[in-house]
Amino acid sequence: MIPLASFDQISVISDLHLGGPPNRQIFRQGQLLADFIDYLRSEESGNSALVINGDMVDFLAHDEARYFDPEGAVEKLDSIIADDAFSPVWRSLTEFVKSPKRWLAITLGNHDLELALPWVRDRLLHVLSGGDPAARARILLSFDGAGFACTVGGSRVLCLHGNEVDAWNVTDYEALRRIVCDLVQGRYAAEWTPNAGSKLVIDVMNKIKSRHAFVDLLKPEKEAAVRILVVLRPEYIPALRQIAAIASRRVWDGARRAMNLLSEAPTPEERAEEDALARIVGRAPYVERDVDALMNDAETQFKSDRDPLEMVYDRQGEQLGWWSALASAARGREDYEIAWAAIKELASDETFEIRRTDEDFDRIDKLAGSNFNIVVAGHTHLARAIGRASGGMYYNCGTWASLMRLRPEQLASPETFKPVYDILKAAQTIDELEKVKVAFRRPTVVTIRAVNGKVEPSINTVTRKDGKITLGDPGGEA
Repeated sequence: MIPLASFDQISVISDLHLGGPPNRQIFRQGQLLADFIDYLRSEESGNSALVINGDMVDFLAHDEARYFDPEGAVEKLDSIIADDAFSPVWRSLTEFVKSPKRWLAITLGNHDLELALPWVRDRLLHVLSGGDPAARARILLSFDGAGFACTVGGSRVLCLHGNEVDAWNVTDYEALRRIVCDLVQGRYAAEWTPNAGSKLVIDVMNKIKSRHAFVDLLKPEKEAAVRILVVLRPEYIPALRQIAAIASRRVWDGARRAMNLLSEAPTPEERAEEDALARIVGRAPYVERDVDALMNDAETQFKSDRDPLEMVYDRQGEQLGWWSALASAARGREDYEIAWAAIKELASDETFEIRRTDEDFDRIDKLAGSNFNIVVAGHTHLARAIGRASGGMYYNCGTWASLMRLRPEQLASPETFKPVYDILKAAQTIDELEKVKVAFRRPTVVTIRAVNGKVEPSINTVTRKDGKITLGDPGGEA
């Protein structure tokens, strides 16, 4: 086996998303994070590392965001460092790596790709180390997509951001390497091809987040983001259609069906595209259904007085979104009712359960070698603690950014959802969403420590009590 760095303890956090204009920052816990870093620095923990497991900064949140910005990335990084909301974090990180036996490891996420550029990386290292060579030597960067691997008390640990298994946000590290080589060596560099998640953020979400603050809290790779956006701003349908095709036509069709907008069959070219993408994501290819049979089945269900919005979600409704639209229009459906039908199944009460398995866990578990005792991911913003199929543990260290949760009682019916929909539609700041408890903060950390020859992994929430940092048990929910 390859030799790995060894520590007595590591603490893994992820998805800070430092960045964005002051009125639209989803990271809102600068002082708490700074105090937590100071707490880690002062602990009696031997040789200790803090791992920031991707999306430390968020270049996509900038007012002048681009899919990939080699020329402007240093200036954008400097603006993030200088921002009063984030400056306590940078000061604490600098003090952390100046301390003996304190190491900082950073992996690359999908919102901070520019950190992999040599001139941006050098600027980051200079700021974090304060120009101190010893401090700089204690900063470990993993920006090649391999993740950060180490050992704690003899247990092998792998930290991956998590977008490696996400069709919406996968990074082409080979293309990134070629662009860097061409730029450094003075050749023409090919234009960066963004993934679907980046296109969704820049082409659509950044354009409307000033009017609808909740958009900033949506995860682009989740269907709920597309579905809500289609209801709220139908003028973005062409852009959403183009973006969704990059990842999987099936995601887009699911959104259009839910929004009652699937009105035409895919072209042969689109079917070929879908089949190729389906193979990549492990789904069945497109199969054309007999239109007359589908129509007859839909008419039978409609005559039986079945709610047409319910038909959207069964096997026949998947092909007949336009029929549901017709029936819904005849019954005078309001936009909040359509929105409720589109997302009621996507915000289950188990979303924030830390022991709930999901596709992200299954894919990471298969990707990571079975010789790792502990695997830690981020990216989804959902904290997890699950046993691996090969033994050992899988954790997702969640996020320090704000989260949005729609509770079961809010999604019980169109009527219970309407007040929430009105809030989502009107709120222009995250403060407004937090006041009505649609948005909340749940900073989590995965800690792996060696104690008396035994390795003890755990996931905790970070809070401040009586002026001191406290690590709490998140229980079933995180």
